[in-house]
Amino acid sequence: MSQVEKLELMRIIEERAHEIYILLISIYSALGIFYIFFGGMNNDEGWYLYASKLVYAGKIPYIEFSYTQPPLLPYIYGIPQLLFGQSLYVGRLTSLFFGVMTCIFTVKIAEKFGGKIGATITLALICFNPFTAYFFTIVKTYALTAFLMILSLYFLFGNSNVENPVRSMLSIFFMCLALGVRLSVLPAVFLLLLYILYIERNNIRTIVLSAGTGLITCGLLFIPFLISNKDLLMFNLVGYHLGRAGDMSLFEIFINKISVFFGIVDMFFVILVLMFVGLILHSYRKYFVSNAKHYLLYLIVLSVFALHFIQRPTYTEYQVILVPLASILAGYGFSEIYNNSKDNFVKNSLSLMIIFMILLTPLAQGPVGADLSGNKRPIQEIEEMANYIKNHTPEDGKLLIFSTYAAVQANREVLPGFEMSLFSYYPDWSNDKTETYRVINKHLLNQYIESKSASAILLTSYEVERLQIGNDTVRLIEENYYLAKSMQNWGQWRDTAYLYLPKEEQR
Repeated sequence: MSQVEKLELMRIIEERAHEIYILLISIYSALGIFYIFFGGMNNDEGWYLYASKLVYAGKIPYIEFSYTQPPLLPYIYGIPQLLFGQSLYVGRLTSLFFGVMTCIFTVKIAEKFGGKIGATITLALICFNPFTAYFFTIVKTYALTAFLMILSLYFLFGNSNVENPVRSMLSIFFMCLALGVRLSVLPAVFLLLLYILYIERNNIRTIVLSAGTGLITCGLLFIPFLISNKDLLMFNLVGYHLGRAGDMSLFEIFINKISVFFGIVDMFFVILVLMFVGLILHSYRKYFVSNAKHYLLYLIVLSVFALHFIQRPTYTEYQVILVPLASILAGYGFSEIYNNSKDNFVKNSLSLMIIFMILLTPLAQGPVGADLSGNKRPIQEIEEMANYIKNHTPEDGKLLIFSTYAAVQANREVLPGFEMSLFSYYPDWSNDKTETYRVINKHLLNQYIESKSASAILLTSYEVERLQIGNDTVRLIEENYYLAKSMQNWGQWRDTAYLYLPKEEQR
């Protein structure tokens, strides 16, 4: 490719940016649709959607059922479930909607930072990353959190039609809503307040209104639950997460951190490199005030990343909520490389190399999260089990089940205490403590089985092993229930699922 042709490529990107945006978002949407049908199951999808069902049935999170995240997601994801029916497909379509909207608002912000070329790179880094697309499509907190964070920054940076103080107030409002979905956004809320305080230091009215908006929004999100029962709220939002690593040794913690670090580098290599380059080039700016927005984004990414990383255990997937922000900075880094290179050969060679690396990302990562085994779609297997449950249990029957996505798909309720899937089970807790925190212990589990409270029991071999369900519990199941159906390669862990029905109903 000649120099003229290379320059022509970048000119085309500049002139046809909006068409390229549409193409890239279409690619992202197609990848998201693929993951709706072929994305592997995640156990968390069930309890997020089940919580969405409960809140619109009048149940209060933390107080009437265990829910170990901030309270907003069930209220938002529950709306499509009410409108279009309770379904894993509807849940994933909801996530895909927020993912697409995140892309749209991200590119609007990215243009303010790196121009159309930088925005194109930003969008490509998101749309060609299967890891991000998968976790933005399944039903978890990531897509909604990322969307609200980006919407917050759009009102701060990308929407020049809204005047202060309304712009700052809307920015704080949406960042607080993101906090209401995922607690790790807390550093971003503080940093955003400090940024507004710094930028608007001569405008007391804007500062007061922005801070007031933040306090009122957070108050409405958390104070009702805090007043209702402070201990339950603190356990679900803090105590549960701190207790997860109670049995991890220092060596196990170290291995977890190392593996996650390399996972982050593997999944987001191009983004990390361009972010770092952009930071180095940006550090040569003479005036801090005029470029403070860049430092705000860097600090948000670093602080939220650090909070995720110090959790025990931590996971690579936690960082996907930062991908839109990090990609904006990476696109800015690319634009700085391109615009500041005096040598056209170096400029265009680096540009083509980076574009080539972005295009190769799907090949390097592979179909992350996709389950193409067998002849069935992952949700189709859940549907088959759910349909069997619907046909063999009464509508008002309750399930003893840890794989709550099957309860969602079957439109059946779970027994009290099972709402949080695997995270509901504390075998050694006392009865009083179990009742207080709306979970289950081994005694209650066995009591449910002996009393035949469940219209069906669904267990997988993985759950039996991980939860250390002993032989006495298995014996109780066999005494009171019969094995009605089993399926191999089922659910998140692709293990064997066993469905039991009460013996007196056996024909």
